[in-house]
Amino acid sequence: MKKKILFILCLLIQIINTEAQENKLDLSLSADIYSLHLWRGFANGNAPSIQPCAELSKGNLTIGAWAAYAINGSYSEIDLYANFQLKNLKFSIFDYFMPETNGKKNSFFDYNTKTTRHTIDLIAEYDADNFPVRILASKFIYGDDRHAETTKNMYSTYLELAYKLNISDKKAEIIAAITPHESYYANKINMVMAGIKIKDKIKINSDIQIPVKAFLMLNPYTENIYFNLGICL
Repeated sequence: MKKKILFILCLLIQIINTEAQENKLDLSLSADIYSLHLWRGFANGNAPSIQPCAELSKGNLTIGAWAAYAINGSYSEIDLYANFQLKNLKFSIFDYFMPETNGKKNSFFDYNTKTTRHTIDLIAEYDADNFPVRILASKFIYGDDRHAETTKNMYSTYLELAYKLNISDKKAEIIAAITPHESYYANKINMVMAGIKIKDKIKINSDIQIPVKAFLMLNPYTENIYFNLGICL
């Protein structure tokens, strides 16, 4: 697996180098602050989360790094990713790295199938301005996606539908998601997330507006509900 990861990194470096020689790359930096880090029906950590992001993009290709750090140390995560946009369809590969927070050693370079804290996720997403539904499909293909008893990978699947609408001129989505088999998300086919997201802007003055997001999320499988608020910088 290490050889495969090294090959992918070398390929990405070659792509970046080629793009840099032919065209100027676009670099973007951002940071979000959320009252809690919510993801696919789960709350990660139990404190507000700071989430920095850096992206390099050119044309249809984007590579980036994203992280989440709970301010009380209850959760941390850093992800490396690449995505390719083909009109309204986006294909992505994510490498999630989620070290344990109990003092254990967590090597970033550990890709051993039995001990790694990495999870590799393949994602396809359809999102068109003239179509009211956003569709996302995700499949874990390697890493820390192990069955508690057999320790074998479960190849977890996550399917999400979001209906897009405007509420008082604010962009919103009504979201529902399932896992179609026993997986990281549930021990059988089940709905694992339902909720509503709303985007708005706080006007500071005539020149400055700060984007904000609100997310009410219910996990029907775990019977947990969360309300989250985020500021995007």
